[in-house]
Amino acid sequence: MNDIHDSFNPFMFSQWKWDHPQYLFGPKSLNYEFPEVRDYIYRILASFCTRFDLDGIELDWWRGPRAFPASWQGKPLTAAHLKMMNDLMRHIRIMTERVGEQRGRPLLVSVRTPMSVKTSLKLGFDLRTWLEEDLIDVLTVGGGYTPMAIVSSVRKIAKTAHRYGVPVYSTMSGSAMHADNWYGTGHGYYTVEA
Repeated sequence: MNDIHDSFNPFMFSQWKWDHPQYLFGPKSLNYEFPEVRDYIYRILASFCTRFDLDGIELDWWRGPRAFPASWQGKPLTAAHLKMMNDLMRHIRIMTERVGEQRGRPLLVSVRTPMSVKTSLKLGFDLRTWLEEDLIDVLTVGGGYTPMAIVSSVRKIAKTAHRYGVPVYSTMSGSAMHADNWYGTGHGYYTVEA
Protein backbone atom coordinates (compact mmCIF):
# COMPACT_ATOMS: atom_id res chain seq x y z
CA MET A 1 0.00 0.00 0.00
CA ASN A 2 3.02 2.27 0.37
CA ASP A 3 6.16 0.33 -0.50
CA ILE A 4 9.07 2.65 -1.19
CA HIS A 5 11.46 0.30 -3.00
CA ASP A 6 10.87 2.45 -6.06
CA SER A 7 12.52 5.38 -4.25
CA PHE A 8 15.94 3.75 -4.64
CA ASN A 9 15.10 1.74 -7.76
CA PRO A 10 13.99 4.43 -10.23
CA PHE A 11 13.08 1.88 -12.91
CA MET A 12 10.31 0.73 -10.52
CA PHE A 13 8.95 4.24 -9.98
CA SER A 14 5.34 4.33 -11.14
CA GLN A 15 4.23 6.73 -13.82
CA TRP A 16 1.60 8.03 -11.41
CA LYS A 17 4.29 9.05 -8.92
CA TRP A 18 6.31 10.73 -11.69
CA ASP A 19 3.21 12.64 -12.75
CA HIS A 20 2.08 13.59 -9.22
CA PRO A 21 5.09 14.40 -7.00
CA GLN A 22 2.91 16.79 -4.98
CA TYR A 23 1.20 13.74 -3.42
CA LEU A 24 4.43 12.25 -2.04
CA PHE A 25 6.40 12.78 1.16
CA GLY A 26 9.57 11.49 2.81
CA PRO A 27 11.23 8.78 0.73
CA LYS A 28 8.62 9.11 -2.05
CA SER A 29 5.79 7.65 0.01
CA LEU A 30 2.16 8.18 -0.97
CA ASN A 31 0.54 10.78 1.28
CA TYR A 32 -2.90 9.44 2.17
CA GLU A 33 -3.96 12.88 3.41
CA PHE A 34 -4.82 13.63 -0.21
CA PRO A 35 -8.15 12.31 -1.52
CA GLU A 36 -6.40 11.86 -4.88
CA VAL A 37 -4.04 9.28 -3.33
CA ARG A 38 -6.86 7.39 -1.65
CA ASP A 39 -8.82 7.41 -4.91
CA TYR A 40 -5.76 6.22 -6.86
CA ILE A 41 -5.31 3.24 -4.54
CA TYR A 42 -9.03 2.47 -4.57
CA ARG A 43 -9.10 2.50 -8.38
CA ILE A 44 -6.15 0.07 -8.56
CA LEU A 45 -7.87 -2.33 -6.16
CA ALA A 46 -11.25 -2.03 -7.90
CA SER A 47 -9.60 -2.68 -11.25
CA PHE A 48 -8.00 -5.91 -10.03
CA CYS A 49 -11.13 -7.05 -8.23
CA THR A 50 -13.39 -6.54 -11.24
CA ARG A 51 -11.00 -7.76 -13.96
CA PHE A 52 -9.66 -10.92 -12.33
CA ASP A 53 -11.29 -13.89 -10.59
CA LEU A 54 -9.56 -13.33 -7.24
CA ASP A 55 -10.28 -15.05 -3.94
CA GLY A 56 -9.25 -11.91 -2.10
CA ILE A 57 -6.86 -9.01 -1.80
CA GLU A 58 -4.25 -8.21 0.82
CA LEU A 59 -3.65 -4.60 1.77
CA ASP A 60 -0.06 -4.66 2.98
CA TRP A 61 0.15 -1.68 5.32
CA TRP A 62 3.27 -3.11 6.97
CA ARG A 63 5.65 -3.26 4.01
CA GLY A 64 5.80 0.54 4.01
CA PRO A 65 4.01 1.56 7.22
CA ARG A 66 3.80 5.23 6.42
CA ALA A 67 0.55 6.73 5.28
CA PHE A 68 0.83 10.24 6.68
CA PRO A 69 3.76 12.67 7.08
CA ALA A 70 2.96 13.21 10.78
CA SER A 71 3.59 9.58 11.75
CA TRP A 72 6.74 9.54 9.60
CA GLN A 73 7.97 12.52 11.65
CA GLY A 74 7.05 10.85 14.96
CA LYS A 75 4.11 13.17 15.55
CA PRO A 76 0.67 12.00 16.68
CA LEU A 77 -2.09 11.56 14.15
CA THR A 78 -5.43 13.30 14.47
CA ALA A 79 -8.95 11.89 14.40
CA ALA A 80 -9.15 13.28 10.85
CA HIS A 81 -6.27 11.02 9.76
CA LEU A 82 -8.01 7.96 11.18
CA LYS A 83 -11.28 8.95 9.51
CA MET A 84 -9.53 9.21 6.15
CA MET A 85 -8.10 5.72 6.44
CA ASN A 86 -11.28 4.22 7.92
CA ASP A 87 -13.35 5.72 5.11
CA LEU A 88 -10.93 4.25 2.55
CA MET A 89 -11.28 0.82 4.19
CA ARG A 90 -15.09 1.17 4.17
CA HIS A 91 -15.03 2.13 0.51
CA ILE A 92 -12.86 -0.90 -0.32
CA ARG A 93 -15.14 -3.21 1.67
CA ILE A 94 -18.26 -1.96 -0.12
CA MET A 95 -16.55 -2.56 -3.47
CA THR A 96 -15.40 -6.10 -2.58
CA GLU A 97 -18.85 -7.02 -1.28
CA ARG A 98 -20.48 -5.70 -4.45
CA VAL A 99 -18.05 -7.67 -6.64
CA GLY A 100 -18.55 -10.77 -4.48
CA GLU A 101 -22.33 -10.53 -4.82
CA GLN A 102 -22.07 -10.13 -8.58
CA ARG A 103 -19.97 -13.24 -8.99
CA GLY A 104 -21.75 -15.32 -6.36
CA ARG A 105 -18.88 -15.86 -3.93
CA PRO A 106 -17.04 -13.67 -1.43
CA LEU A 107 -14.00 -11.58 -2.22
CA LEU A 108 -11.97 -11.54 0.98
CA VAL A 109 -10.12 -8.52 2.36
CA SER A 110 -6.90 -9.21 4.22
CA VAL A 111 -4.66 -6.58 5.81
CA ARG A 112 -1.07 -6.82 6.94
CA THR A 113 -0.22 -4.50 9.83
CA PRO A 114 2.22 -4.02 12.69
CA MET A 115 1.96 -6.55 15.50
CA SER A 116 -0.13 -4.54 17.93
CA VAL A 117 -3.37 -2.60 17.85
CA LYS A 118 -1.63 0.33 19.56
CA THR A 119 1.27 0.55 17.09
CA SER A 120 -1.09 0.18 14.15
CA LEU A 121 -3.24 3.02 15.46
CA LYS A 122 -0.21 5.31 15.82
CA LEU A 123 0.44 4.80 12.11
CA GLY A 124 -3.16 5.42 11.08
CA PHE A 125 -4.41 1.84 10.87
CA ASP A 126 -7.44 1.67 13.18
CA LEU A 127 -7.67 -2.10 13.58
CA ARG A 128 -10.33 -1.94 16.27
CA THR A 129 -12.68 -0.06 13.97
CA TRP A 130 -11.83 -2.34 11.06
CA LEU A 131 -12.69 -5.37 13.21
CA GLU A 132 -15.81 -3.86 14.80
CA GLU A 133 -17.20 -2.80 11.42
CA ASP A 134 -16.34 -6.11 9.72
CA LEU A 135 -14.08 -4.38 7.19
CA ILE A 136 -11.52 -7.20 7.09
CA ASP A 137 -11.68 -10.97 6.81
CA VAL A 138 -8.07 -11.89 7.57
CA LEU A 139 -5.31 -10.18 9.55
CA THR A 140 -1.62 -10.83 8.91
CA VAL A 141 0.78 -9.18 11.33
CA GLY A 142 4.43 -8.31 11.25
CA GLY A 143 7.11 -8.62 8.66
CA GLY A 144 10.67 -7.77 7.98
CA TYR A 145 13.58 -10.14 8.18
CA THR A 146 13.05 -11.83 11.52
CA PRO A 147 10.65 -14.56 12.59
CA MET A 148 7.77 -12.75 14.29
CA ALA A 149 5.39 -15.60 15.05
CA ILE A 150 6.84 -15.93 18.55
CA VAL A 151 6.45 -12.32 19.66
CA SER A 152 4.04 -11.99 22.60
CA SER A 153 2.20 -9.07 20.99
CA VAL A 154 1.10 -11.46 18.24
CA ARG A 155 -0.83 -13.52 20.80
CA LYS A 156 -2.47 -10.36 22.13
CA ILE A 157 -3.53 -9.04 18.72
CA ALA A 158 -4.73 -12.53 17.73
CA LYS A 159 -6.92 -12.66 20.83
CA THR A 160 -8.45 -9.30 19.88
CA ALA A 161 -9.11 -10.31 16.27
CA HIS A 162 -10.48 -13.73 17.23
CA ARG A 163 -13.23 -12.01 19.26
CA TYR A 164 -14.54 -10.79 15.90
CA GLY A 165 -14.06 -14.13 14.14
CA VAL A 166 -11.07 -12.87 12.13
CA PRO A 167 -8.19 -15.33 11.68
CA VAL A 168 -4.70 -14.00 12.32
CA TYR A 169 -1.49 -15.04 10.63
CA SER A 170 1.96 -13.99 11.76
CA THR A 171 4.67 -13.36 9.21
CA MET A 172 7.96 -15.18 9.30
CA SER A 173 10.51 -14.16 6.72
CA GLY A 174 12.18 -17.06 5.01
CA SER A 175 14.95 -14.75 3.82
CA ALA A 176 16.28 -14.34 7.35
CA MET A 177 16.23 -18.04 8.00
CA HIS A 178 18.11 -18.80 4.79
CA ALA A 179 20.26 -15.71 4.33
CA ASP A 180 22.77 -17.69 2.27
CA ASN A 181 20.01 -18.48 -0.21
CA TRP A 182 18.39 -15.04 -0.69
CA TYR A 183 17.26 -15.58 -4.28
CA GLY A 184 16.64 -19.29 -3.99
CA THR A 185 14.04 -21.25 -2.10
CA GLY A 186 14.69 -19.28 1.09
CA HIS A 187 13.43 -15.99 -0.36
CA GLY A 188 9.91 -15.06 0.58
CA TYR A 189 7.49 -14.74 3.43
CA TYR A 190 5.66 -17.47 5.23
CA THR A 191 2.69 -17.15 7.54
CA VAL A 192 1.80 -19.10 10.62
CA GLU A 193 -1.74 -19.10 12.00
CA ALA A 194 -1.90 -17.44 15.41
